[in-house]
Amino acid sequence: VFILVERAKTFEQHAVIYLAIIVTMIISYLILKYALKLARLLGATGINVMSRIMGLILTAIAVQFILNGLTEAYKAAVAS
Repeated sequence: VFILVERAKTFEQHAVIYLAIIVTMIISYLILKYALKLARLLGATGINVMSRIMGLILTAIAVQFILNGLTEAYKAAVAS
C-alpha cells in the first residue's frame, strides 16, 4: 500500500487505493463476523481446500515479490 500510494500521482489513483483498502476492511470484517457460519457451511473438507488455495495464492505472491526484487537488482547492476 505504501508503494502504491507513493507512486500514485492523481486524485483518482489515490481514491482507488483508499477504496480498495475500505473494501478489503469490509470483506475482512464480514468474514470474521460470520466465521462460524462459514465454517459450518464449508465443513472440514471445505476449510482444508480453502487453506490450500490460500497457501497457493500466498506462495504465488511471495514468488512474484522475489522475481520483482531480482529483476530490479539485475536492472540496477546492468545500469551501473
